[in-house]
Amino acid sequence: MTWSLSVYRAHGARDAYEHTTHRLSSAARVREEHALESARPWVSRITLTEHVREVTRRPLAYGEMPAPRATADPSAPDAQHGARHYEAVSLDLVPFVLPDADAVHAFWDRPPPADESSPLCLIEVTVLESAREITLDELPSLGT
Repeated sequence: MTWSLSVYRAHGARDAYEHTTHRLSSAARVREEHALESARPWVSRITLTEHVREVTRRPLAYGEMPAPRATADPSAPDAQHGARHYEAVSLDLVPFVLPDADAVHAFWDRPPPADESSPLCLIEVTVLESAREITLDELPSLGT
């Protein structure tokens, strides 16, 4: 989980966007940045966004391979963005990234090169990302 702060300044009757911080990985750092931005006289509003990224890896058997032309985009109710790809990993831990089901079939159905002696394991990798606006009170307690 990471956070970012977006800073606005008063521009007439409305707020004008000024900048957003890079992703901050410490709640203490978020509070520090918020205090620094709040001390600036031209800052009219600060928003805090929580970013969550979940990555799951699941080994697949040959019979569980995705159907050709299957969509690679997972759907999850809370995710604002999701992506799925596959990795073929040999016992020497060299991964081959396969972006979609067609690439999985093309890779798996090919004859192995003569110098490839280690068997392959197929892994489905799913990445779900979400973001939501929160308040300072919703940050984890100090020390994180």
